[in-house]
Amino acid sequence: MARVRAGLNQFCQEHAASKLAAGGIIVQEPLSPERADELARMLSLPDAKEISAEQMAYRRKVQADIEAAEPPAEDQAA
Repeated sequence: MARVRAGLNQFCQEHAASKLAAGGIIVQEPLSPERADELARMLSLPDAKEISAEQMAYRRKVQADIEAAEPPAEDQAA
């Protein structure tokens, strides 16, 4: 039990140090085109009969992530 407790304490200290070093900021990786396509297909599926507020919030977040990942459509009239 003492070894397990010591290992847990060491892990907690290392974890706290890594969080402190990162500044508590979680960096989200950009959405890959493959993942954006997968999420777009998921959003195109029909909804359930009753949708919770959490599900709608997740749907809005995914939609915003997809829109942010798409390159801006610029007119290239030259």
